[in-house]
Amino acid sequence: SYSWEGSSYDLPVDEPAFGTALHGFVAFQEWEIAEADSSSVLLHTLIAARYSYPWTLAVSARYSLDSDAGLTVELSATNIGEGTAPYLAVDGIQVDDLELENPASIIYEANDSMIPVAAHDVASFGLDFRSPAIIGTSRLDHAFAGLPEGTWAVTLRDPASGVGVSLS
Repeated sequence: SYSWEGSSYDLPVDEPAFGTALHGFVAFQEWEIAEADSSSVLLHTLIAARYSYPWTLAVSARYSLDSDAGLTVELSATNIGEGTAPYLAVDGIQVDDLELENPASIIYEANDSMIPVAAHDVASFGLDFRSPAIIGTSRLDHAFAGLPEGTWAVTLRDPASGVGVSLS
């Protein structure tokens, strides 16, 4: 739950094991193709106001493929009413075997209900991926912050094949 301008709102619980709302409003949203060409697609969706978030959102996602830059994903959400969590994966490979590079310097520790409660330096919390490192047994169900100014990327890569995905 959260408060905004004196009103309280409760998000629907979509992660019953933790009693929390983790996946946002677009997990099962229908998208329309707004533009498409041989190397990119722009998708749009409209998220209607609801009791848990009483403002309408216009959301877009652009996926572009370039032989040098690879896959680029651009996400946007605009509140168009009165008053978003990306997930990366490399198909077919267990996350423990992948290499992660994440420029974040701060991690928010989560409580038993998966609510961020305390900020820590990533190095002191054992989750420093500012240089590429194998995920292994690291638990990554946290919020990251302390991103550098300007353009940055989070990259998940199979070190054996070099295949990966970046979010910037």
